[in-house]
Amino acid sequence: MNNLRLLEYLVCWIISFLSDRKAYVELENQLSRAFEIHSGTPQGSPISPVLYILYTVDSMNSNASGMEYGLFADDTTIYTSSNTTTTVRDRLAESIYTLKKKGFLPNLKRIFTLIQQ
Repeated sequence: MNNLRLLEYLVCWIISFLSDRKAYVELENQLSRAFEIHSGTPQGSPISPVLYILYTVDSMNSNASGMEYGLFADDTTIYTSSNTTTTVRDRLAESIYTLKKKGFLPNLKRIFTLIQQ
């Protein structure tokens, strides 16, 4: 966040907003014990999507050749097109590798390929 040149008090507020968060699960009127949350942003907060965009902006600006990124709230979509499946595969693999290097953990179960003849 320092690269964004945010004022120090804003950085402190964001750190406070994301720190020491606890949650619990309610199932059939029974509450679990509270547990700490170490990742993500609070659901339903209007500031959470803004924080996600601030967190991802540098990564999305350095995308691989031929790759496109779509952002919506706290989801990112990576997509590309080509005349060959080999090029599509190689571009996606490079993007996933780059995102992992930057600390992002893509959900590999949600990857799919659409091929049009």
